Amino acid sequence: MIVASNGAAMKIFPVGLINKGNPMGAIQDAVTAAAVTHPFSASIAAASAVAAAVAKALDETAVLDDVLEAGIWGAAEGCRMGNEQGTGMAAPSVEKRIRLAVDIGRRSGTWEECMQELSDLIGTGRQAAESVPCAFGILAACPEDFIQALKMGVNIGDDTSVIASLVGAIGGCLYGTKSLPKSWIEILDHVNGFDLERISQMLSMEYYGAAR
Repeated sequence: MIVASNGAAMKIFPVGLINKGNPMGAIQDAVTAAAVTHPFSASIAAASAVAAAVAKALDETAVLDDVLEAGIWGAAEGCRMGNEQGTGMAAPSVEKRIRLAVDIGRRSGTWEECMQELSDLIGTGRQAAESVPCAFGILAACPEDFIQALKMGVNIGDDTSVIASLVGAIGGCLYGTKSLPKSWIEILDHVNGFDLERISQMLSMEYYGAAR
């Protein structure tokens, strides 16, 4: 069974990175990239939402509400462009699902209650209209608490690898590495043979002309 999956959204983070502060450019590039492997309007909308949110999060003046709104707008624009050049498929509106997920995140009580509501009403599966809106709902539930958002993404169930990755990609660009325990970065470097600080500096020089 073919579904409008979250595969394009899962890999689109770098498109947002190279369009720092330019959500429209991120959307246009996301549509181009997503259409190659996931040519369905819902998948394209989900990828565009993530790319636009990442691009906006890299704007030094952006706050969480700005990033969430960029994701909603990205989903709407991505769906419109996807319908023009993609393949139609019966699927819920990614834009409206993000709006609903953000509302759930903002009004829910404890983080456990929020996870249950998101799981029950939005879904956490691999469909583009489930896991991607769910990630936005988690971010909305955790303003200024990136660690809690990551924990929710890991623990919410089902396609947690994608949900937590999207929460990490968008939230990481908004809040920066200062919001993470230094020991986490050290573990990632050690286990994977990385030097994340050097890699980030190289990418910053390549795309922004200066280390950040």
